[in-house]
Amino acid sequence: LHLAEDVVSFELQRAGVHSELFTPLVTDFTRRAQAMIRYRMNDLLALSHAPCPCGSPLQAVARIEGRNDDAFWLHTPAGTWRMMTPDVVRNAIVDTSPLIRDFRAVQVAPNAIEITLDNDVSAEVERATVQALEARLATFGGKEVKVTAYRGIVVPFDQKLRRVRRAWTPPAEAYSQK
Repeated sequence: LHLAEDVVSFELQRAGVHSELFTPLVTDFTRRAQAMIRYRMNDLLALSHAPCPCGSPLQAVARIEGRNDDAFWLHTPAGTWRMMTPDVVRNAIVDTSPLIRDFRAVQVAPNAIEITLDNDVSAEVERATVQALEARLATFGGKEVKVTAYRGIVVPFDQKLRRVRRAWTPPAEAYSQK
């Protein structure tokens, strides 16, 4: 996967002061009907530092870590804010058990995350999933985050599927400490 730098101008803004992730601002000079000037995309990109094996001179993308507005924000005991990408949340959950075929994870407050699993997942897998997510949160400084598990996924057919999402707005100072 490469950035289309041959037809679009990319400004890459670091997702945070110490982050290796970038959010692209796109300007497309080829459009005639509707201008796209410094359009902020919602993707969190990890860029490749090595030349691409395919030989393309365009910037290679190593990974897309998720959507910026779905990243979890954790308020650490030290009083700082840390961002946890949707990909990290997803991996913490699905790596728990091969029996997890579907899930939803929603950060409903700075210190509260709700996960929903299929009805047929055992209580043992549910407990293991909560413990795995709590362990991953602790590595990001979110030691005092309460994870609550539910069963019975409701699939809304009028919206895009988002397994990991944030349902609250972090304070402005969080964005300067990423």
